[in-house]
Amino acid sequence: MNDIRQLSINKLLLDLENPRFPSEVNNQRAAINLMLKLQEEKIIRLAKDISINGIDPSENLIVYESPDEPGFYIVAEGNRRTTALKLIAQPDLSENNRIRKIFAQIKEKTIISLSKVSSVIVKDESYVHWVNLKHTGDNKGVGRERWTTPEADRYRAKHGKISYQSQLYAFMMSQEDEYKEIIQNKKFVYATNLSRLFGDKKTMSRFGLTSLDGSLYCSIPYITFIENFKKILNVMTDINLERKKPDFSVNRIYTTEDREVFLNELEIIENPELLPNAWRLNDPDAKEKATKSNTNENKKDEIEKDEIEKDEIEKDEIEKDETKKTENGSQEKKEDESVTNSDENIINKNKPIPKTNRNILIPSTLKLNFDGNIKCSKIFNELKTKMTHDTTAFSISVMLRVFLDLSLTEFIERKKIIFKDHPKFPGLHDKVVMCSDYLRTAKLLTQTQCSSIGAFSKAKLNANGTIQQYVHNQHMIPSRDIVNTEWDNFQPLLEAIWSPKTQR
Repeated sequence: MNDIRQLSINKLLLDLENPRFPSEVNNQRAAINLMLKLQEEKIIRLAKDISINGIDPSENLIVYESPDEPGFYIVAEGNRRTTALKLIAQPDLSENNRIRKIFAQIKEKTIISLSKVSSVIVKDESYVHWVNLKHTGDNKGVGRERWTTPEADRYRAKHGKISYQSQLYAFMMSQEDEYKEIIQNKKFVYATNLSRLFGDKKTMSRFGLTSLDGSLYCSIPYITFIENFKKILNVMTDINLERKKPDFSVNRIYTTEDREVFLNELEIIENPELLPNAWRLNDPDAKEKATKSNTNENKKDEIEKDEIEKDEIEKDEIEKDETKKTENGSQEKKEDESVTNSDENIINKNKPIPKTNRNILIPSTLKLNFDGNIKCSKIFNELKTKMTHDTTAFSISVMLRVFLDLSLTEFIERKKIIFKDHPKFPGLHDKVVMCSDYLRTAKLLTQTQCSSIGAFSKAKLNANGTIQQYVHNQHMIPSRDIVNTEWDNFQPLLEAIWSPKTQR
């Protein structure tokens, strides 16, 4: 039968063959420093928690007697805890001066005894089974099964702590009128995505959110929060009819940079104007209180505004008298100064310029109608949600050209557009010109857009252009900013090609 004893920290030895170690170690100090190298911040946080709360009473170490050093025990399970305990006891075990100072501070603040730890001493290799169950998943229910996010949130709520994502999700569900269509697809609003996005301090700042005693408070106007949050939820729940699920994936918001680009695409501004009084998200009367609490603060501004308006009215009266004297000669703005090319306002003129440092090629807000073209739809989805510049830069650059070529060819065949130099076979740039001319005539692209697309195409799609070189030159290394810019310049053409208006 196994013994349970309180063993001195000094009698415990780290397992030099710990599976966490990617390389061999020959002594205890090397093992401690390798563990630090692998999990520095985690070990520090673990040590801080142990110094405050002690060792988890539900988790004994599993040890066995060292065959080489009688009276000493090798730790089969609990090497991270043992590392933290040894460093609290002897900070000088670390080879890193900064870490030594951190553990010296932890040791100084520790007021509970950590000299001994409860350990199960096994006399055979039965520990192998238990260690395996702890570290290899749930093993179909035999091992330890992690709580799901909702389960963890319910536990926290029971003890008075509700996660950010749960508060945001609850807010969404409370706004039935505002988020009716979104709630219908609520299963696609994943808690992990909300947690990743709003766990970022920069996102919290853009939404005017702060946490007080575990509750989220908002300092931007209620309606502004509603609209900004709706922008995010719309993207997360925007169903691709062919795939029957949203195009959105965690790749859109995976890194801090990704999240910044994503929020910029949705025009959720940095440094918003904040209200003098914040309102609580999980307050059922939040809307009423948010409006009421800030009304008095705004009264002074309204009075000052009334005074300014009175002054402006008086000033206008004076100016009107002056204007009458020169009424006939004041029409300096001629009709020819107005916009004569009405097609300049046809599509996308006021769209914000996307950020070229985004980690995914296609902006998250872009939707195209492929009308059953499975291949182009699949490529578009992979470029928009799965392929990142960090991991698949070369593939993205090649697939940009492939998607462009397939889109142009499909449109030419669908609309039966004839190449002017027929029977010569058109090149990729020729196809761009053919499609642009057709779409300009159909009033789906402006003359200015066509000129810009044509000039860009001529430079990028000739034999020496980068888009051709991505495929044909083994030495051509794609740059994120350049590849994204290439997409952005062709995007108006691709939007027009895959517009519902061209599917008729």
